[in-house]
Amino acid sequence: MYLLNPPTAEPVTTAEAALAARISSGDALEPMLPGLIAAARQVAEQETGRQLMEQTWRIELPDWPAADDLLHAHRATACAITYWTGSTWSQAMSASAFTFYPLSTGTGVAPAVGASWPTLGAVAGGPRVRIDLTAGADDAADVPECVKLFIKTLVAHWAYNPAAAAHNSLAEAPFLRALLDPVRLWS
Repeated sequence: MYLLNPPTAEPVTTAEAALAARISSGDALEPMLPGLIAAARQVAEQETGRQLMEQTWRIELPDWPAADDLLHAHRATACAITYWTGSTWSQAMSASAFTFYPLSTGTGVAPAVGASWPTLGAVAGGPRVRIDLTAGADDAADVPECVKLFIKTLVAHWAYNPAAAAHNSLAEAPFLRALLDPVRLWS
């Protein structure tokens, strides 16, 4: 699984992060805020198992997934599927040819009722199916407040403890992880 289209916005603005970190306009730390916010969102996504802001991930598979195969994009809002025909990648399949749905902590895909997956072309090795899943909130207002607090607090922690950011250590601030518990996907 790899990221095709990253989020175009963050759940926390630079002004919100600056206020939480007590960084004033013109402060030497101010230019670092966008990068720290993005990094903190990525930590929150890793910790929770969710995509927080709208982003598209590609999953490449050697064969068609079973209906109960879990694809790791929580509650996908869009899905596009292409497959190897034997000489080229197909055009995106019609949305009426398949369905996608919430499945446990991710998303499942299956052929439409009464349909079956197309025959895949032969390949010596590598993927023959590409599934692009879009997941995450399209508006920062839809991101839970506990996640926003986590991001703002982690940004402030990193801004004033650069060694913590360099070593990717949340051990110095263990309370931070607990902020994400209400939205964490437990498996």
